[in-house]
Amino acid sequence: HWPKKIDRLLAEKDKSLAEKNRSIIGGEGQIIGRKKSIDYWRRRTNHWPKKIDRLLAEKDKEIGLNTTIVLQSERITELEGNKIPIATGGSKPTEKQQVTKPKPLPRTGIQLYDSQEQVTPKPAQPTTTKWDGKKIHEIVFQGKRLSFDDVWKILSEKNFTKFEEIFQQNPNIVNSLRDSFDQTLLMKAVYEDRFDVFVHLMDYPHDFSLVDNDGENVLHFVGSHGTVRYLEKFDQQTIKMLINGRDKSNNDTPLHYAASWNKHDVIRWLLAKGANPELKNNRGQRPDERGCCDGVTKEIFRSFRSSW
Repeated sequence: HWPKKIDRLLAEKDKSLAEKNRSIIGGEGQIIGRKKSIDYWRRRTNHWPKKIDRLLAEKDKEIGLNTTIVLQSERITELEGNKIPIATGGSKPTEKQQVTKPKPLPRTGIQLYDSQEQVTPKPAQPTTTKWDGKKIHEIVFQGKRLSFDDVWKILSEKNFTKFEEIFQQNPNIVNSLRDSFDQTLLMKAVYEDRFDVFVHLMDYPHDFSLVDNDGENVLHFVGSHGTVRYLEKFDQQTIKMLINGRDKSNNDTPLHYAASWNKHDVIRWLLAKGANPELKNNRGQRPDERGCCDGVTKEIFRSFRSSW
């Protein structure tokens, strides 16, 4: 009965605060008496924290009492089942008994969640991360058709609980669902620089070898639109597989992209992890030989080659 009891108390509190707000900012006729109204409602609402604390204290006391009774009952049943003699008031036990005091059960505090706060379930992991080879541009969920943009909107609004429900019905959605450029949801998160969505999606099983229509893997997107914190979420095996990948248009690597966008920290990170600075694109250019590279980018490559 405690959850209902707590809910009723919180409902009374909300109703009282709502009446307070209406009284203070209600209408033109109340402006003159505003100070009096504020003092009045301060006295009326200051008791709520204490009232909630008292209710929770009563709950903990009752739960503690019930736990003690249950543990004692279970201990007596155990002793009777093992036929261990129990001493009574007028007799002594035939054998010296050693009764172990039962350990108290762990007690967790009560969390009162705000009505807008969501508790996100942990994604269920499928048996494989291998893409099934099927590309889809929309799904059906609860009788409605959802496009890539619809699903992205759900993620961008951080409605992760709903996304998990969609995932349960479409386990390969993180690999198969694509936009008009064949980008995956993970690529979209990097492109839009939504690190919170990226971190959530990384809990799902991905086939990181996937590329978009231009042959760009997810590290190409980090090279042009991301930061080092994105790179740090990948394991070493994935980095090794993608770090020197080539796109279709110019045969550029992620290091070419980072150099073109002058992402200095990303350049340093990729070089430290094994990116090859000598690979040339279709124009015969190494990453630091692109026309848009600034002086800092060129100095990073010069220093790296001198110590290579």
